[in-house]
Amino acid sequence: MEIYSLKSKLSSKTLELQKCEAELSSKSFELQTAKTECGVYKQHVSDMAEQSSLKKYQTSIPLPDKQNKEISADIRNTENIP
Repeated sequence: MEIYSLKSKLSSKTLELQKCEAELSSKSFELQTAKTECGVYKQHVSDMAEQSSLKKYQTSIPLPDKQNKEISADIRNTENIP
């Protein structure tokens, strides 16, 4: 009878372990998804900050009118790139 009881406990613990492994796998996937979303957001913020810095730099240095127009056109072209 003791062997049957031990087998039953082992089976129960095995099932519990499988449930924990499934939950861990699910949480791991959620974490990876969150990390990816965070990375995308950080890149977006970095890009926006860089564009802002370029615009500030452009307006802080007086350039000849023709050169200023060329830089403005270059910035507008980069803003349309996804």
